[in-house]
Amino acid sequence: MKEHGWDIKVGMRTEKPARPLGEERYMNYWILQANPDKFRIVDGLKAYGKPNQIDCWHISQLKEEVKPRDTVFIWKAKGSSGVSGIYAKAVVVLPQKSPLSDIEENYFIDKAERKRLEKLWEITIKYCASYTDRPLLLDTIREIPELKIMSIIRNPRRGIQRVKPEQGRIIESMLH
Repeated sequence: MKEHGWDIKVGMRTEKPARPLGEERYMNYWILQANPDKFRIVDGLKAYGKPNQIDCWHISQLKEEVKPRDTVFIWKAKGSSGVSGIYAKAVVVLPQKSPLSDIEENYFIDKAERKRLEKLWEITIKYCASYTDRPLLLDTIREIPELKIMSIIRNPRRGIQRVKPEQGRIIESMLH
């Protein structure tokens, strides 16, 4: 069954994707969520979310667990549009504490949110792919039994959420 260009059956695969030599360590998967009512995430991804571009995200939780080479999926919250899902994929380059960049300043809608984020831990990511023209939407994700139980669906308020390895692999297979 295909919906929004995604083959639902592909999401049912459970085998591990092949990894290049030297990347055998256990990898974590994360969802980094952006609220489009506070930050123009889709515009930001179109401008700066191209493969190999570097970006910074601010997190308040799980900062000790996020490691270089972990995979992150960029999730756009529903906001006032009512549409949510995965709009990009990236890898963590470096977790660190640093200020907001000048580039980020241009995309904030909510200036109070900008001030709040200035105090948080930052992770540097490198984008692998952007799906702004064809995101993996929540309605499609909910059709996959292993994915409909993800924490982002049950508790969509946190900015960073852990994704179980088997769920991360299914999402990766759906994004290819």
